[in-house]
Order: sequence, then structure tokens, then C-alpha cells
Amino acid sequence: MKRSVVAAMVSMVPLVALPAAASAEPAVLPPAVTLTSDDSSITATITNPNEPRVINGFTLTCRLSIDRAPEGFTASVLPFENPDPHGTPSDPTDVTRYPQAGQTVTITRDGLPQGQYNLVGQCGQMSYGGGWLWEAGSASERVEYEIRVGPEPTPEPAPGLLGSLNLNR
Repeated sequence: MKRSVVAAMVSMVPLVALPAAASAEPAVLPPAVTLTSDDSSITATITNPNEPRVINGFTLTCRLSIDRAPEGFTASVLPFENPDPHGTPSDPTDVTRYPQAGQTVTITRDGLPQGQYNLVGQCGQMSYGGGWLWEAGSASERVEYEIRVGPEPTPEPAPGLLGSLNLNR
């Protein structure tokens, strides 16, 4: 008796789940990013893997933000966008800075102080209403990247084993 009840419940699940799944918006995918650096710059190639969609009044784009940077980094963040979602981002329809759905852009940020940088990438929908704003609930998951500008720091020499022993006991 229990088997038939379980089988009946299992067979009902797809009937209930299918209409909800069919009407759901497709998920927004995060960007694919490759990074290179030298002594004072980071070059990023950002691909927006999302399919172009017609969305009235919205632009489906991706951004790359410098989330954490070494001392001496200035607040002038373009061409890597300001990570503050409440700030006023630049125009996301500028295809030289923001990849549109299905597109790839390569941008370079010059004049960076040497050190470790953490970057965050995300795709989502933006709308214009007196300024560009990220549409609430439209963002993909965040992807994080680390890259170093300049050479790796030289490690401090560790004291040798004999140097740490007191032999005059």
C-alpha cells in the first residue's frame, strides 16, 4: 500500500514542477574573464556568455570591479567599474568597456601601484532612470579573481637552524 502512494506522489511531482519551470526567466550567467598583468597594469578580456535578449529598457551586460587593491590605489576606477552597487556606474552600452550579451571586450587599466589585486566579475541587467542602475534581482553569481601587478615580493630570509640555537649553555 505504501508503494502505490509513494509512486502516485512521485508521478505527480513532474506535473506540478513543469509549468513553474517553463515560465521562469533563464538564469543570468557570470562573465568569463582572463587577466594578465605587468609592472603597472592589468589587462582583462571579459566575455558575456549570455544570449542576447530583447528586454524593454534594460541592457544585459557584465562588469569587472577592483574589489581590493594595495595601498596607493586611486578611486578613479574606470575602465574597471566601481564595485559599489549604489554608486552611479558609467554607461553600460559603451561596448568598449562593457561586453554586451554574446560579446567579448579587452580593456586595460594602467598606472596601478604594484601589489595584489582582487577583482569581482558579474553580469546583470541595467536600466536608465536619471542614471544607470543595476536591476534588483537580475545579477549573476559573483566570480572572484586575484592577480599581482609587478614582481612577487622577495621573501625575508628565515634564520637558520643553528642561528636559532643557543650553543653557549
